[in-house]
Amino acid sequence: MNAEGANNPGSALAAEARAAAAPPLAVEADAAALAQAYEYCARVARSHYENFTVESWLMPRAMRKHVHAIYAYARMADDFADEDRDAGKLDQWERELDLAYAGAPSHPVFVALADTVRRFDIPREPFADLLRAFRSDLEFRGFETLDDLLNYSRYSANPVGRLVLYLFGYRAADEDLRVHNANSNFVELMRHEVASARKLLMAGAALSAIVDKRLSRDIMIFAGGGLAILRAIERADCDVFHRRPSLGKLDYLRLGWRALRGRLET
Repeated sequence: MNAEGANNPGSALAAEARAAAAPPLAVEADAAALAQAYEYCARVARSHYENFTVESWLMPRAMRKHVHAIYAYARMADDFADEDRDAGKLDQWERELDLAYAGAPSHPVFVALADTVRRFDIPREPFADLLRAFRSDLEFRGFETLDDLLNYSRYSANPVGRLVLYLFGYRAADEDLRVHNANSNFVELMRHEVASARKLLMAGAALSAIVDKRLSRDIMIFAGGGLAILRAIERADCDVFHRRPSLGKLDYLRLGWRALRGRLET
């Protein structure tokens, strides 16, 4: 079984693909057709050699079919680029992706994928990012710098990791920012950033010991103000969306007094 067969109208695999196709997602896919679509994806996963484990026996059984759906999407698109060298097939694959998100999947991979996307509220972006990476493979000439490799990974490896995280309920921090969701993931991120900012401010404040008093006091006030904001963030339990950290007149008087004495409150 290969990606070519699924897109050849006269092949047995194409006939199976048509049989596994489901009605629009607005009306949930027929259970039998959906099961066929997931089985199709599972066979794609089992029939390709990989130098990594697609899913292990340690993974909850209920999650495996969803991993297979994501893998089949990526595997077949990768074959269009690496084996077929066909940009047109990648364009058609993206149109199939659009149909799935519009609620009208036609290919069995997308019948299964649409169900997975609906169940786990997965955005389109990581799937589109993978296609961007596969399109770049058509003209691949190697990486000249580490930055080139990292930029490629941004659209190839990173989306796969994000998709797996979505399956297990972990949302990206940028989504939390957009919806102002101060959940445990966001709070953990903020605590990390607060700790990092505190170290940088303390390191920068050391400059006050090198310059003369005309500048040293301003450096202390600047660093002290940053540290005071960090403390305010911590008092708000890092929920900066609903409790904006700010400084009042009394805070500024304290900053000035400490700056005159050459002291900082961390």
